[in-house]
Amino acid sequence: MPAVEKSIDVNCDPKRFYEIITDFERYHEFVPGLKKAKVLEKKGEVYRVEQHVEVLRKTVAFTLKLEGKPGKSLSWTLEKADLLKANDGAWTIEKKGKDGLTATYKLDLEVGMLVPKALVNTLASADLPRMLEAFKARAEAPAAGKKKG
Repeated sequence: MPAVEKSIDVNCDPKRFYEIITDFERYHEFVPGLKKAKVLEKKGEVYRVEQHVEVLRKTVAFTLKLEGKPGKSLSWTLEKADLLKANDGAWTIEKKGKDGLTATYKLDLEVGMLVPKALVNTLASADLPRMLEAFKARAEAPAAGKKKG
């Protein structure tokens, strides 16, 4: 799949947005299709996260290595997967005005030969915009970004 990139404006502080995008184990509460995410390891702002995503009634599991810069960016590379050959991407957070930001999501995904092209096209055309809207709604909710514990 060719790399895709989408941006969205969010009425939220960049540090708060970063807290939301790194609160992986709560993604299932608001990200469409994400069934489970588990932080396997965290050292500073470097994470290893296992995710289970449902696309076209198929659950795909993979492990990402992510590295963040609070309030600025979060990038990742694929560490392990069954059906994916590559899953590299990044969130870039740019402050916009007094109380807002522009969040840009980039994804370069490569799937194995046995994965239907429809699955990849669904991700690019429908799932990505829905996912961005879900993060926006979470960030703009009054109690968003509050980590448990």
